[in-house]
Amino acid sequence: MLRKALPLALFAALALSGCTSLADVADGTVVPGASTPEAQVDPSVTCTDGEPVVIDMDQALWRHPTNAFFDGTEETLPTPQDLEHILRNDAAIIVIYEKDTFSAAELSPLRTWIDDELAAVAMPSSDEQPALAPIEVRVGDTVKLCDGIDVVRFKGWAADRDLSDQIAHDPASPELLEDTEKPGDAPEGVVE
Repeated sequence: MLRKALPLALFAALALSGCTSLADVADGTVVPGASTPEAQVDPSVTCTDGEPVVIDMDQALWRHPTNAFFDGTEETLPTPQDLEHILRNDAAIIVIYEKDTFSAAELSPLRTWIDDELAAVAMPSSDEQPALAPIEVRVGDTVKLCDGIDVVRFKGWAADRDLSDQIAHDPASPELLEDTEKPGDAPEGVVE
């Protein structure tokens, strides 16, 4: 009950202070936790809830992604196991986008935000990691399927993460760590 009452009290305080209205918060046009209290979501972008796909990580080989933003020109992209690991252990936000759907200019705000966001990865879909929509956003057990890029909305979802849930660990599964990575190679914002 307290968990539900606190956000409502926060929204009411914002509305009373003139920052936003409860109607805006209720209809989703204002995203609390975004860069400013009045940050407007893009009304032309529609997002729906998707079903999370949990990957069995027993005996899985994984490594931390080498970049925050992947444009598809890289030799290798994160595997589903890499992504599942950072979702579970690093409280990451993951954005998978259909590369052929968006121009470099349309991806630019996403790239800028992902490069600055803590524990975040964006990558194009691939045969191994198909997107379920033009934009698929994963945060914890939540999956959002969007028909466009709305960084303000994505920031709101990222702000809901509890980064204290990160678990200290090596930058790769032990089998991979022996061969390729040394401690300290994790990208910025990833707990080792």
